[in-house]
Parts: sequence; structure tokens; C-alpha cells
Amino acid sequence: MNASIHSPDVVNELLTAAATAGNTYPLANSDVWNVAVQSRASSGDAWQTRTLGTDYLIDRTTGSITLVSGGAIASGHQVQVSYSIYAHIAFSPEMPLPDFESISSPLTADEVNNNTLLLFAFSAGDSSRFEIMSVKSIEAAGGGFYRARVRRSAYGTRPGGDGVHVWNAPDRFFIVFRSALAPIQHESFARLASTKAHALFRLAPASPWLQADVEDVFDPARNPNGLAAEFPHTFSNPYAPTVTWISLQRNGTEIADFVASFAPTDQFQFTFRLTDANGDLVQATVTARMGTVDRTLWAQTLAPAYEVIRTAQFTIPNPGSWQIVCTVRDAAGNVSEVPLTMVGDTEPVTLKIQGAQAAAPAPVVYGYSENNGYITNLLFGWMETGLTVLYQVRNLNAGYDNAAWAVAPVWGSPLRGTFQRYGAVPNFPKGKTLYAKVQKTGFTESTVVAWNF
Repeated sequence: MNASIHSPDVVNELLTAAATAGNTYPLANSDVWNVAVQSRASSGDAWQTRTLGTDYLIDRTTGSITLVSGGAIASGHQVQVSYSIYAHIAFSPEMPLPDFESISSPLTADEVNNNTLLLFAFSAGDSSRFEIMSVKSIEAAGGGFYRARVRRSAYGTRPGGDGVHVWNAPDRFFIVFRSALAPIQHESFARLASTKAHALFRLAPASPWLQADVEDVFDPARNPNGLAAEFPHTFSNPYAPTVTWISLQRNGTEIADFVASFAPTDQFQFTFRLTDANGDLVQATVTARMGTVDRTLWAQTLAPAYEVIRTAQFTIPNPGSWQIVCTVRDAAGNVSEVPLTMVGDTEPVTLKIQGAQAAAPAPVVYGYSENNGYITNLLFGWMETGLTVLYQVRNLNAGYDNAAWAVAPVWGSPLRGTFQRYGAVPNFPKGKTLYAKVQKTGFTESTVVAWNF
């Protein structure tokens, strides 16, 4: 691809002499490249270059410009556009002359509409990013280059492969008759695809003049004249939708990690980006999965798009270790199931929901004595070790005071290492009410128990 593609074929085409913000205007040509838009308030002003996405939108296939309301191109502005209508291509010097003659023959309108001659453009940095175009014409441009007029975005592919990239050197173009395309099939492909495995391919070219040997593999050092090509391939679906987690919140705060358990009442808000190379997203769901149990947390039907951002809000009242999965599908039948990960990570995480906490055991009076109108040597027990026993003495039938609890110390040695007595409660006169409760780590407090003396 020649860098001269950046030199526009159409310069300063007047789009409108009096723009209306929000309106869409057609260019004189469709299937355009490298569009630059300028506007000015009046004829005496300098032209100002405007920004794609902020000031205007473009459909390169239809050749139409939409002026963004609120952008720098205000109503009343004059607007001009420069763009290319040709792709400038340098063919390999080893290309046989008959091959070039066959693709440079004029095409009828029916042949163009039937996608008779196709141009495949591949990004040099990412071969999964490509665009298929239907060739309208090819002609010499001088200097060893040729210019092609094409109908862009054939078969649902996006301009530039991702809707943004501008084809240029060192991107690679391949031109082929659609009738010459043949699928490569092998009985092992299904298994390799299901496991996303790696495989080594050898391609042996063939033409009316030559048939290469599959063992004659090119190697720059050992076999520089080899005609067969050998390359590795990882089986994957470049059209499968993708899911990217971009925000994971609990009760309005970003989650730092998923080590600890969460409460059944916690409110989760997970935000994610869905992308699809076909631009035909149709449905997405977020599911909590534990064993054979699936719980749908969020589901939505989507309008066809290349990219959307959605937020799922949910709670999980059932305790357990839940696998969170986002499943997204497109109209072509491609489906991806992506597990929850920390933002920016690839390692799946588990959402653990704690069960309802049991209450600590209720306090029990072990024994006491009565001496001269006083309650003496009152102990709690036998109760399990590791408890905190709280008590308070109040006037008879008076309510307890949450700020007045005292701790009953451990008393004596434990029984069989697992049971303990607590106390003693300081002596108090009869005619009082004794309140007590128990605390235990990982449990809710026991009920408050009262005794009248």
C-alpha cells in the first residue's frame, strides 16, 4: 500500500455553503478514504480542520458526512471535504503478467455487484484485522503503482478492519477472483478449533505453469528457493464477540479483590464492554453459576453494534462460591462465554457469598450463693471456651443499658479443654435483675437473658 494514498484525489469539495448542525450531507463519491473536513463561519475566515467523532461522523461506504450537534461545525458554516477515492497499490515484481492482465480487465456493473473480483486488506500488525472490498477497476498510476477503485466493507467487514485504521504501508493487499476461493478443510479442524490448539500448516502454490512440492519448504538459510510456505496457526474465531470487564463495584465502591466473602445483601454493579467484529451484537447475559445451578443476574437484547458498554446490577442472596459468566452472541451465531476477572486481568475469580451467621450460645447461670440478703459467687457456665460473657445488674425489672455491659472473666480451668466457667459476678443485693449475653467470633450476639433475684 503506497503512502501516496494520503494525497487526496478530491480536494476541497464543497459539502455545503450553509450547514445545519445535526444534518447529514452526501459527498460526490462513495467508498472514500482518508477524509479531512474543514469549516469556517464566513468567506473571509480561515478554514479550520475539524475532528472526527467530535465535530462530524462519516460513513465511508456510502460517502456521507453527519455534522455533530454541539460540535465546532455550527449552523451556517461553510464546509469543505478532501478525500481519496483510489487505493494506490504496488504489486509484487514476481507477479506473472497473465495474472495482472486478468485482474485489470474492465468489470461490468453486474460483476462489481456480484463481488467478482475481491481485494483483501490485512493489517501488518494484526492479521485478524482485515477488510474485504469489491474491486470496481484497476489502472496504472505510474511509478510502478496502480490505483484501484473499490466498494468497501464487503461481507460485513469494517473499514480499516476495526473502523478506525487507515490502510497504508506496510499493510498487505491480496486480489483474487471470488470464484477462485476454496475453503481448506481437514477432519482434524473441528477438534483443533474446539481446543483452540496450535497447528503447523504448509501451503504449496500451484498455477498452470508450476506445481510446488509440499516438502519444498522455503527457508532463508537452508532452502532459499523453496516454494512451499510453512507457518503456525492458532485455531480461534476472530469473529467471536469479546467481553472486557471495566468496573466492578460493591455498594458503590470498587472491589479490591475477591479473597473475602460478600454479604447476601451486598449490591453489585459490574460494568463491561462488549465488542463484535461483525457489528451485529444481539444478546448478552450475566449468569451466576454454582455446580449445576445457574442464576440469571442480568440479560438484555442488543441493537446491532460493533461495541456497547453495559452495566449489570444485582444481588446474590444465596450463600456459596459462585462463578460469574458473561455470555454474548451475535446475529451470525458466534457466542463467547467470558468468566469474571479483575479489571485488566485474565485470571477468573469466584464471588463468594457468606451464609447467614448463627447466633452465639445463650448465657447459662452455673450457680451462686445467698448470704445476708446478697447474691454472691455467681458464675456462668459450663459454656464453650473462647466466649465473651457480658453482664449488668439493674434494679428489679428495669431495662438494661447498652452502655453498661461488664465482661465476666474466665473462672478456673476448662473442663476437658472445651468447656469453661465465667465470673464471678460481684456480689449484689437481692431485689435486682441480672442481664447477660454472649459474643462469639464469626457469630451474631446471643439474645439477652434476664434473671430476677
